Amino acid sequence: MIFLTQGKKIKALRSKLYMNQQDLVSENITRPLISMIELGKRNLTYDAANSIIKKFNKKANKLGINLDVDIDYLLRSQFDDANIYCLEKLENNNIDEIFDEVMQISIEYNLLEVKSVAYKAKGDSCFDKKNFVESFINYINAIDIYKDINQNEDIPYLYWKSALSKAHLLQYKEALSYFNLSRHYSLLYNNTEIKDISLYHIAKCSMLLNNIDLAMIQINNYLSTCNKNETFNYYINANILKARCYEIEKKFDDAIYIYKSLIEEIRDSQISSLGIIYNNLGLAYSYKNDFKTSIEYFEMAIKFRTQHDKANLSHTLIEKSIVLLQQELYFNSIETLKLGLKYAEAYNDLDYLVKGNYLMARIYDTVNDTHNLEKSYLKIADLLKDTNSGDLILIYNELASIYLNKNNIVDANYYLSLSKDLINKTPNLLYYKNI
Repeated sequence: MIFLTQGKKIKALRSKLYMNQQDLVSENITRPLISMIELGKRNLTYDAANSIIKKFNKKANKLGINLDVDIDYLLRSQFDDANIYCLEKLENNNIDEIFDEVMQISIEYNLLEVKSVAYKAKGDSCFDKKNFVESFINYINAIDIYKDINQNEDIPYLYWKSALSKAHLLQYKEALSYFNLSRHYSLLYNNTEIKDISLYHIAKCSMLLNNIDLAMIQINNYLSTCNKNETFNYYINANILKARCYEIEKKFDDAIYIYKSLIEEIRDSQISSLGIIYNNLGLAYSYKNDFKTSIEYFEMAIKFRTQHDKANLSHTLIEKSIVLLQQELYFNSIETLKLGLKYAEAYNDLDYLVKGNYLMARIYDTVNDTHNLEKSYLKIADLLKDTNSGDLILIYNELASIYLNKNNIVDANYYLSLSKDLINKTPNLLYYKNI
């Protein structure tokens, strides 16, 4: 896309209207001045632009041409025209279709606002497609530019989405850092919605990092400040989080009480949280070895999620397989897991793809099926390859052990080498690294 200078705009319009420089001369505008403006040696003033646009419109009317330009068009610089063009493109088009063009123009004309808006939109697009590595990169790029141009109102949102991207990649420590940044900037710029949501996610990350005491403090802080009527879904989810903390502390009756109380509070029979509650009641009863009641709640969760929440149906199927495994129903557990993994793959759910394959590995290890155990570990390694998860060290060592037992020294050494490389890249993992 070509954006004209003020002088080239005048020259192009003269050509279109069959006018020469002399036709634009007026009391305060000489022909040499017009020539210098067209050559870019003088800037166009408002008065000069006003005079010239009147002459253009007069000639256009005489020729029966709809000129459709005004004084603002003449006065705008290449930067201004490029900026307007790109922002309109971003507002009215699919970001994936115009991202490269917009970025190329923004680089050529140093359009920082355009870059920031484009990176934000691209981040949202990647996030919606569950491409969380790319969404994180784009959000961080947007944050850097927003800070440079002091456009701060979107920064809390961008840190929040950066954190969610990390959480979806199972990188909970990094996610926690970005959720804290999101909350910090939401307090700084008075973004109440992100402030409260970030606190909820900080609590969830703390729980996933097994810091249960801190998670409970944060959950209670959130519940004491949130507006239940305005953020009912988050209110429900925060209570579910509280119940999960009780489960980790083996206070199963307290967890069950919360879940059943929430069911009584929910009036919308299609709210997705019901699927989570039925699912978690199934888990809670399994922890009490009440498998009959556990399976009943899992069946309720499967029915609900099949009808209203297929994206999370994999969670219920995979966690139901845990109960079947507890009862040593290996075949049923494997078949349920396979179906759960099918749904997890369809919805690109990394968390439950990893969890399901771990459970599959646990079953194959229990029944001494080394061939399928190896396949499960290879699958987990592939799933985690872009996460730098510490779990990879365990998986590489397990694979090395399998290959050593098969006297496959080449593959064993390969996975031991991968394990060692990852250990060396992981901060504060082992003391010997600092020696």
